[in-house]
Amino acid sequence: MWKEKKFFPLWTFILTFVFTLIFQIARADETTWPVPDWETDVNDNQLKTPQCEDFIDYSTRTKKYLTDSLLVIKDGKIRYEYYDEKNGVNKPHILWSVTKTLTGVLLGTAVRDGRISLEQAVEDYYPDANSNRNYPKIHLKNLLYLDAGYQWHEGLFDATENPVVSMLYGPGHNDMAYYTASRRLISQGPGYRWNYSTGLPTLTMGVLKKVYGDEYDLMPWRNLFYPLGIQNASFEKDLSGTFIGGANSYATSRDLAKIGYMFLHNGQWKDETILPPEWMKIMLTPSPGYVSPGTIIFDVQKTGVYGGSLWLNKEVKKGQGKPYPYSPDDMYAAIGYMGQNLIVLPSQKMVIVRTGYDHAFNDRLDAFVTRALACFHNPKVKVAPVPKFERPKISIGKIFKNIRNIFQARTLQNSIAKIVCSCHLVMGVDIPTCLKRHDFGVTKHITKINVRESFEMDGNISIGVRLSGLSRIFSRNKYTAKAYYDPQTPEYGCTLK
Repeated sequence: MWKEKKFFPLWTFILTFVFTLIFQIARADETTWPVPDWETDVNDNQLKTPQCEDFIDYSTRTKKYLTDSLLVIKDGKIRYEYYDEKNGVNKPHILWSVTKTLTGVLLGTAVRDGRISLEQAVEDYYPDANSNRNYPKIHLKNLLYLDAGYQWHEGLFDATENPVVSMLYGPGHNDMAYYTASRRLISQGPGYRWNYSTGLPTLTMGVLKKVYGDEYDLMPWRNLFYPLGIQNASFEKDLSGTFIGGANSYATSRDLAKIGYMFLHNGQWKDETILPPEWMKIMLTPSPGYVSPGTIIFDVQKTGVYGGSLWLNKEVKKGQGKPYPYSPDDMYAAIGYMGQNLIVLPSQKMVIVRTGYDHAFNDRLDAFVTRALACFHNPKVKVAPVPKFERPKISIGKIFKNIRNIFQARTLQNSIAKIVCSCHLVMGVDIPTCLKRHDFGVTKHITKINVRESFEMDGNISIGVRLSGLSRIFSRNKYTAKAYYDPQTPEYGCTLK
């Protein structure tokens, strides 16, 4: 008796193959994306290990390191999260110079979209700003790599001679990009010397303002914040309407971690390319001006190694070694004043965000990172020793001169008004704490700082600052500095008038 044989049609095999392939692809892409927010996977037993206790003690329980928030992401999930009593999950924090990295990202999105090229000359956008023969040689790549050749020294003790103070709070604050473009240039030209500058990223944002025109005000949100689901970011402007690309952005720790996670995935966010791989390579390449013989590094651990708006952990100058010798070679970071850190550890699939209000923490990044690795990655990691904090030696004469100059130039009053306005109205911290946590120099100990919050007729809120007491010795005129906040556009923060 014949048995009937059953044959499966060809389409059955094709469908089976396709579904199997789709299933394998889905399993291959197991990336956990923080959409709409991060998943939390905290192991309480792990946090009780000696390595984790050491990390937590070092990072949050010592008076030397004043931490506002701390977030550790590993394998796409939150492994540790901390906030002090004045901060929280939904509170944005000032990023200071981490803003330079955000500007580098925004420049990358403009290049990605064909809106501009790194070979574009700055003179094309600010033709009348500078008459120096080297000015036409400055290109956008020089702004990104901080080797444009400006005479710019942010380490000057005298606030009236410090270009970043003059730009943010002094005569340059009305149009910071133009102020930067018009500064004096070195004779050797761009690319000869790397020189840290808060002005160059702000000049970059000035160029992008001219590129984007009416689209400019929403550009940071459309190009970066919205695609990553960042809702609580603020980006402050100067009076000319230029985003202050070197210092004045705000974000929550979780939102900042999303930018680090995008870096960790080579510029990708889910199915969208925020930064092409070529741009990530540009950001992770040491600055040509840094590599140049014109840049002399005496102590790489104090100076660092700069790429395209990111700090690298590579040996670039022969014999200098790495800035963070105990930390992984492929680590890179965005670093801001008073201890703002966005740290990316590709090999360990980790992102660390830390915000704070101290001065020594950035010098001790190696000890911080290695303790995090010992806690969350490998307990056998050798942790870096904690270096001693050395305060700079400054003479009484220099202190007296600086106090006199900043009173007369009104930069102190302006800086207090602007910083307190942003701290109070953007970050949501009370005014006394804002005054306590920000360093206004020895002047806050010898004069009285009077702060007044007012509601203006146009709906804005103003923070007025007037100094009294010993300040009268140095300044004859009573001056009230004011910064303004518009509740209708909180994303633009405070503006110094």
